[in-house]
Amino acid sequence: MVELKGEDPETFKKFPRLPTEMYDEIFGRVRHRLVKQHTWYREPLDPGLKLAATLRHLVSGVKYSDMQYSWRVSENTLSVVPPSTPEEWRQLADGILKNWNFPNYVAAIDGKHIAIRKPVSSGSLYYNYKGFFSIILLAIVYSDYKFVWCDLREFLEMVQDGSIGFQDPQPFPNETVDMPYFLVGDDAFSLSENMQKPYGHRVLTRDEIILNYRLSRARRVSENAFGNLANRFQVQ
Repeated sequence: MVELKGEDPETFKKFPRLPTEMYDEIFGRVRHRLVKQHTWYREPLDPGLKLAATLRHLVSGVKYSDMQYSWRVSENTLSVVPPSTPEEWRQLADGILKNWNFPNYVAAIDGKHIAIRKPVSSGSLYYNYKGFFSIILLAIVYSDYKFVWCDLREFLEMVQDGSIGFQDPQPFPNETVDMPYFLVGDDAFSLSENMQKPYGHRVLTRDEIILNYRLSRARRVSENAFGNLANRFQVQ
């Protein structure tokens, strides 16, 4: 990546979909978080490699299992950032319970239309109901507004086959019935064991109104995270 950036900036720009100046700015901001201590067991990955692999994964949608061959980094190393164990998911749920007072809720899922130029010969494929051409960015967000997962196809497959690593169902505080750990989304998502969304009918009971309020309040982290993203990079 260093050689490519120095010798052919235009080709480098196509790789992470960023000009070299913006890449350098992002790298300068996150480098201290990516540096790991050298040990007797193995050499840590170069911070630039970590950032480049992450950006390439986000812009291309290539799975970690496919990236491992071209990057010569094992799949489990590439995917080490997202939580993968019951304890890690429980820590996320504890953070949301502390900040938003909603138990067994691990993260929020939401999407945003990212405006693009109309691709050649694409017709109306990328034209959305808002009146412009876009691609949809779907992401999962922590309680502290951090994006944790953007390849939702891979994520949903892991949820369905049970390899996501959610903790076993636990009862809510002061309750006795076990409840699964779940994500929270809006009406665009289907209700399931690991996906909760607000009630959609118009006439609601008092309990349903309270639940909708609590769900919407907890899900606000994803809307705020996308707002911060759009404001920082000035995207529609």
